[in-house]
Amino acid sequence: MIPESAPRAFADPQLPAWRRLLNHAALTTGLALAGAFLIWVFPSVAATDILIWGAFLWALPRWRRAASIWRTAPGLAAALVSLYALVQLAWAVHPALSARDLLRDLRLPAGAFVLSVLATDTRRAERALMISALALLPIFAFDLIRLISSLGLDQLVTSARYCKPYLLNHPNVSSLLAGAVCLICACGAWSRRARPRVATGLAAGALLAAAYLVVMASRGPQAAFAVSAGAAFLLIPRTWKGRMTGLILMLLAALLISANLQRINARFLDKSDLFSGRTVVWRQTAALIQAHPWFGYGYGKGTFQQVYTASHPPPSPFFFPHPHQYALFVLFQGGRAWLVLQAALWLLLAIRLIRALARSQNDTARMPIVLVALLLILWHVYGLGDYPDNRLQTALVALIPLAIAVSAPAACPGKTCTRTSG
Repeated sequence: MIPESAPRAFADPQLPAWRRLLNHAALTTGLALAGAFLIWVFPSVAATDILIWGAFLWALPRWRRAASIWRTAPGLAAALVSLYALVQLAWAVHPALSARDLLRDLRLPAGAFVLSVLATDTRRAERALMISALALLPIFAFDLIRLISSLGLDQLVTSARYCKPYLLNHPNVSSLLAGAVCLICACGAWSRRARPRVATGLAAGALLAAAYLVVMASRGPQAAFAVSAGAAFLLIPRTWKGRMTGLILMLLAALLISANLQRINARFLDKSDLFSGRTVVWRQTAALIQAHPWFGYGYGKGTFQQVYTASHPPPSPFFFPHPHQYALFVLFQGGRAWLVLQAALWLLLAIRLIRALARSQNDTARMPIVLVALLLILWHVYGLGDYPDNRLQTALVALIPLAIAVSAPAACPGKTCTRTSG
């Protein structure tokens, strides 16, 4: 007998073919690359908003997939951080400006929610990072070609950061993204060393991103990358013996870089303006925070610019859209209360990653955890001397669900996870 549902299947013989096409790896990868390219290169266009909010509407009915992410301690802390920004409108100094910036930035938690639905485990989280890296690599390659053709090799390192137009908003932004792509490709090459062609391609991508990072000569991103890369020598090994070897290698690398700092970036040797005028905005912002120490002035750069300009700050050769320091901007916007919430979020996430590293039994399970930890280190070290704005803010928010996904106990192979000797 033919089942009752059989005629429906025969009524649309193309349906299985369409399903196979939509689930084809090449098509989904191509669409993901196109979406990542749009988000990183054109974050402010209407098409990007349509993509993010369309994906959010798609993800809403599938919210149960994200429960494993947001029911964790760092997930709940992240929710409280977002909720605080919304509740703070009740006492914001300029509520209209705060509401405008908050409305614009709502796509940050919306994007994080979409990621928490799509990247629920280590494999999918690593794939999301790889997709972003592969979408950015052509941008770095194109920009290097443009800079070489405009400046020549002789002036490339000394003048590239001043050669407009900037493809990714600012040299600091593109440089930090290049550092992240270098780490993603390097870790991906190591994880795929059993597949020589793939590993070689990813290693070439890491070298391209590293070359771009050097050419753009942005001191903050370069310093943050050096610290993050140094941390890799301590996080990748699984034993104390391996970490001691990594520490020795890290010190040797530091000595080698110090000896060649003039060639890598001579701007580090310029002591006349080491912080590019930031000390002015740091001191003025710290003074302004004293008037609203616990709950801040309100969310967003619009509020900061309004309050900062009205305070008649000391003269500076630069315009400051924000305080150029992560903790200072958090204090200015939300006061000590918001700083405590954000510190709790990052501390809980760090503890979770450390525990996941302790459970990892082999390099395959360990490398994605190390990669996300290195990316978080990269962003937070950069935040000591600047604020991760623009595309960098998008990346930092996106790292939260990805870090929770790769550090889940299920990320360990097998039914049980045991501690290593490290």
